[in-house]
Amino acid sequence: MSVSTRPGSRPMQAPFTTASNVFNTANSMGRLTLNMLLSFAQFEREVTAERIRDKIAASKAKGMWMGGIVPLGYEAFGRTLTIVEEHAALIRDLFRVYCRIGNVRLLKEQLNDDGVKVPERFLPRPGARWAASRSPADRSKRSSPTRFTSA
Repeated sequence: MSVSTRPGSRPMQAPFTTASNVFNTANSMGRLTLNMLLSFAQFEREVTAERIRDKIAASKAKGMWMGGIVPLGYEAFGRTLTIVEEHAALIRDLFRVYCRIGNVRLLKEQLNDDGVKVPERFLPRPGARWAASRSPADRSKRSSPTRFTSA
């Protein structure tokens, strides 16, 4: 019987036996039993993946934010994004200029030439504890002024 621990790995010739159920992979009935167990395990993995995908799709359909880098002009609060009013006017101006120019590189150059400052965004570091992961009560007690950087 060829037993492979993962796809693409080199199979090894080894019999498979269990302590609670006796079946031998050296004969056809033992191989059938093993293949059935492996098929059920694969089926369970696929069903679990489908459920996770469906859950994420349902959450997105409800308007829940599913994580990632928070877009400029928004603040993450639990599973929702809220508009940061102090940045809203800046974002609208950026969009108007982009619609007029039609090119992100030229927009950046014009913003730099005009000295427009945009709010600085902090990207996650592996293993870092996010402020969004802390309780809302902790977040309301902290006051962190928004820092601005060039575009």
